[in-house]
Amino acid sequence: IPFAEFSLPIKFPEPDDFPAITFVNHESIKLEEAKYDGLDDDQIAQLKDWFSQAVNNNKDIYLFYH
Repeated sequence: IPFAEFSLPIKFPEPDDFPAITFVNHESIKLEEAKYDGLDDDQIAQLKDWFSQAVNNNKDIYLFYH
C-alpha cells in the first residue's frame, strides 16, 4: 500500500485475529508519486478514493488487514 507505515501514532491492542495494522498520514499522500504494483484496477481505484478523501478532509487512514 503506498504511503503506509507500520509505526502507529495511536497504539492499538494487538488482537490475535488481525495480522497487521498500518497507518497513512494524510500529509504524506502524493497521488502523483503513488506506486500500485501488484494491485488490480478495483484495488487501485479504492485506494485513490481513500487517499483523495484523506487529503481533502485532512484525515489520516488506518488500515486493518484481516
